[in-house]
Amino acid sequence: MRHAALAFALLVLVAGVGAPVVAAGAAPDDPTARTSPGSTPLALQQSQSENASVGTDIVIRVAADTNATWEIVTRHPLDSEADVRAFDRLVAELQSGGANSSLDEGTFRNYADLASESTGREMVIRDVQYDGRITDDNSTGVLTMRFTWTDFAERTDGDRLEVRDVFTTPDGGTWFPWLGADQTLRIETPDGYEVQSSFQARNEEGSLVTDGPRDFRSNPVYVVYGPTGGAGGLNGGDGPFGALSPEFLAGVGIAVLLVVAGVWYLRQQDDEIPDAGGADGGEPRDGPAGGAATAVADSESDETDEPEQDLSLLSDEERVEHLLDRNGGRMRQADIVKKTGWSDAKVSQLLSSMADEDRVNKLRIGRENLISLPDEDPRPTDEA
Repeated sequence: MRHAALAFALLVLVAGVGAPVVAAGAAPDDPTARTSPGSTPLALQQSQSENASVGTDIVIRVAADTNATWEIVTRHPLDSEADVRAFDRLVAELQSGGANSSLDEGTFRNYADLASESTGREMVIRDVQYDGRITDDNSTGVLTMRFTWTDFAERTDGDRLEVRDVFTTPDGGTWFPWLGADQTLRIETPDGYEVQSSFQARNEEGSLVTDGPRDFRSNPVYVVYGPTGGAGGLNGGDGPFGALSPEFLAGVGIAVLLVVAGVWYLRQQDDEIPDAGGADGGEPRDGPAGGAATAVADSESDETDEPEQDLSLLSDEERVEHLLDRNGGRMRQADIVKKTGWSDAKVSQLLSSMADEDRVNKLRIGRENLISLPDEDPRPTDEA
């Protein structure tokens, strides 16, 4: 019953000082049950109408030291001089500690006691201040209550702040069950932190904001903060990888390594010349494979140290012919790819075109193409 009574007191609080209370016999958790204006708890009731609008802003400024500064701003319509005088008296009585109002530190001390019992953290309401002002046209009284709630947030994992358990009661409920109409809740992010996860609310310049009516009984208020720029959740991170989990980044790194290893293996396979001599590593038998090895050895040994001419003046076909001429008239297709820096596909297509024009000869030996000039014998030298 104590928890329900305090939750109802918060309803009266956020509904505004001049809001009517719940009628006798109505369920204490029903924010819509109201009595006539004559049963309001303060002296403003004599001139309030049923349609009078009352707005309330609740601002919670969470600090990095886990404390939070609360600011509750309630606006009351003033319809007459009597309302103005009543509002002035209310502010004076609150400032002197003599007002009997739901909008006072006593109510929040009760909430802090509940939260302390629920969380095991000792919490205190301190530095309470009341300010009141009346708009220039005397139409609205603005009442502001400020205070500090110590140990409001919980520090977890060394550097994270959580605003979650502070709203709970020992029986597993919440002392902040709803937000009424014409009311706004704003929770400001501490300096050096960013929101990693939270209850459903819109983000306005780093603050979480929600408007009433809103029921928090099944989905309580909560916010989790992490250091700015840290490896946070989906809502966190300033850099290009700030929003990605370490597991995801590790998976990407492994995939990149596998791709690099696969490319290296394929290039090694392309560079190999089949050994026709078998696995015993003996001398290669006479035949195509042995001849190809001999031809390649000859072509590599025939390279000279003469300076290269400006190949940019040559066409692709002329550059291939130049390379063949510099290498004894014969080269492996893979060596042409290496020397030119062109892709395998380009070299293959170019050599096929040149072969069709009888500018080169192509001889397939196993998995290797041996390319030669037309005046060169395409066969291995030991078969010439």
